[in-house]
Amino acid sequence: MAAGLGFKTFTTGEVLTAADTNGYLMQGINVFASTAARDAAITSPQEGQFAYTKDTNSLWYYTGSAWAASGATGDIEGVTAGVGITGGGTSGTVTITNDMATTITAAGDIVVGTGSGTYDNLPIGTTAQVLTADTTVSPYKVKWATPSSGAAAFVGAKVYKSASQSIPNATWTTLTFNSESFDTDGFHDTSSNTSRMTIPSGKGGKYLVQWQAVWDPNATGSRNTKITLNGGTDVAYGTWSMALTGAGSSTIHANTAVLSLSVADYIEIQIGQESGGNLNANGGANDGNTFSIIYLGA
Repeated sequence: MAAGLGFKTFTTGEVLTAADTNGYLMQGINVFASTAARDAAITSPQEGQFAYTKDTNSLWYYTGSAWAASGATGDIEGVTAGVGITGGGTSGTVTITNDMATTITAAGDIVVGTGSGTYDNLPIGTTAQVLTADTTVSPYKVKWATPSSGAAAFVGAKVYKSASQSIPNATWTTLTFNSESFDTDGFHDTSSNTSRMTIPSGKGGKYLVQWQAVWDPNATGSRNTKITLNGGTDVAYGTWSMALTGAGSSTIHANTAVLSLSVADYIEIQIGQESGGNLNANGGANDGNTFSIIYLGA
C-alpha cells in the first residue's frame, strides 16, 4: 500500500490507476480485532495510516516507524455541573460557569459561607466600616459595622497616703497607701496589703508605673526610691538625689517606668534616706506620696 496522496476529486469517466487506488481510495480507517490482527494484515504500514482495534476500543496511527495510540478514545460522555458550577451538556460545545462569579454583583462584594457547601454574596459596607464577626447574624455570621469612636476603657489605679509616714535612717522602707483616687479593677486594697499594686485576672501585660515621694525639709544626706516585684526583686529605681539645702525646701522624687507584669504579680514602692535620723515622707492625694499603675496592653 502506498503512502497517502491526500485528497482528490475524480471526474466522470476517469480511469483509476493502481496508484490512485492505493494512494487515495485505501486511506480509510481499517478495523481489526486486536493489534496482533492489525500487524498481521498490514505488513507494510504507511506514515499517517489509521487503524482501530476492537478489543481495546483504541484508535492508532502509524508514525512512519511505529504504531502510536491517537489518544482520541472518546470516553467522555458528558460534562455535569457540580457544586458551585452551572452549565454542562452531553454533545456539541459545552460551557460551564463558576456561579461564584455571578454571585458577586458589585465591586467590593465578598462571598461568605452560609453553611456546608453553600455561600452567598455579602454586599460591601460603607466607607470606614469594618468587617466584624457577629454570630447572631444569620446566615452570614459576619457583618459590616462602624467601629466604636469612643476611647478604649481605662484600666488602672492611683493610690495615696493620707498622712505622713516616718522613714528610718539608712533603711529601705515600703510605703503604704490607705486611700484611692481611683481603682478600676481591684489593683489595690486599702485594708489588706496596702503597700501593693496586684495584677488582676486577665490583665497580664505591659504597665506604666508612676510613683512620687515627698520628703520633709532636711538638708542632710541622700534620698532614693525603687520598685520591687513580689516582695523581693528590684525592677526599677528612681532618681537618686542629695537633700536640698535651702531653708524649708522639700525633696521630691517623681518617677516612671514601664514594666511587664503577669497576673498575680504585685509591686511596691520602697524609699530610703540618710539624714541621720527618722524623716517623714508626706501624705496627700497630689502633693504627697502617690502610686499609680496604668495598663498599656498585653
